Amino acid sequence: MKRRNARLQSIVIEITPLIDVIFLLLLFFVLTTTFVIEEKAIEINLPEAQTGVSETIQEKRLIVSIDSDDRIYFNGKRISINDLNYEIEKYLSTQRTNTAYITADKTAHYGIVVRIMDIFRAYKITDLKISVKEIEK
Repeated sequence: MKRRNARLQSIVIEITPLIDVIFLLLLFFVLTTTFVIEEKAIEINLPEAQTGVSETIQEKRLIVSIDSDDRIYFNGKRISINDLNYEIEKYLSTQRTNTAYITADKTAHYGIVVRIMDIFRAYKITDLKISVKEIEK
């Protein structure tokens, strides 16, 4: 066997590209955390009812909420009463249901609740569930 004259080669690790990648990752995380939007909960004080039953509302449902200032929210997104038809049509184009939930503040105007119920009935959504707070005994 021949013996090779092996020269010792020094191994050099280039850290410049590594530093570039670290800075890019740092920049990515800084920018994405500044764009995180905090979702605000809709403040609704439900009316009380003696026969009220607490029911968990599943996600992916038709939920219209009305706060004390008569602002309307469709599945958590604030909309106007005029946009409600469009949002219901868009929802029904992907999912078929005939159940809707109305969560209205106890100080919300009755006329708005009736108008929303009428819009639902126009789309053949007849199973309307109105959220109430169960009276504590």
